[in-house]
Amino acid sequence: MGMPLPTGTLYQIQHKYWPDEEDYSQFSDAQRMERQDDAYRGKFKKPLRKTDASEPDHNVIDNRCEPIVSTGVDFLYGAELEFEVSHAEDDTPDEEAEAYLDAVWDANVKMPLLAEYEINSAVFGHGFLKLIPDDPDTAPYPSLAVLDPRRVSVMTYPADVRKVMRYAFTFPDVDSETGATIERRQLTERAGGQGRGWTIRDQVRRSDPRSSEAQRDGHVANCRRVQRTRHTGANGRGCGLGR
Repeated sequence: MGMPLPTGTLYQIQHKYWPDEEDYSQFSDAQRMERQDDAYRGKFKKPLRKTDASEPDHNVIDNRCEPIVSTGVDFLYGAELEFEVSHAEDDTPDEEAEAYLDAVWDANVKMPLLAEYEINSAVFGHGFLKLIPDDPDTAPYPSLAVLDPRRVSVMTYPADVRKVMRYAFTFPDVDSETGATIERRQLTERAGGQGRGWTIRDQVRRSDPRSSEAQRDGHVANCRRVQRTRHTGANGRGCGLGR
């Protein structure tokens, strides 16, 4: 059996015979996540090139990524998950709390939601759930929204990468009044730096129509921001949960 070539040697061979290939190490986080999503969906670059216009396409694309993700999801969530809640004082079951939790999961279609969350975690390396207390679709229970990890950025405490200081969820939307495209961002920040509880800021950025002619380098010169702030308790109600 032959020995595998060192990574450095393979890298040199790749750039010698395929000099126009992109350097994956130079990709941004957003570009890497797009490539990871393409790999999961089986969108690969064809490895074989035609040497003649009349030559048939000899490429056979086999997606080996999706089965790996599906196997992990089936391992974790193949069987129905059960949740138990107990009293802190004597560790006896809290039947009322369990009944409420079961109702919340039923309103959010538990197993498909968890499977979608785990697919995001496997493909992108992180998964995020957002608790929405007042969603009319699941009222009177809160809803759990699966967020697109490509639109979430996380800032951690400089001295401890396991402690999250801020979640930023940014996405495009349409202004209900003008029909214009706007950008929404929800910042969920730890209150008081390292204190308990969270501060949630809902921000909207709109391009000012009066400055539509005043553009520099392709960017709108003036923007208007609308911001609403609310606070949550130490339990993080309404915050995004990620891993």
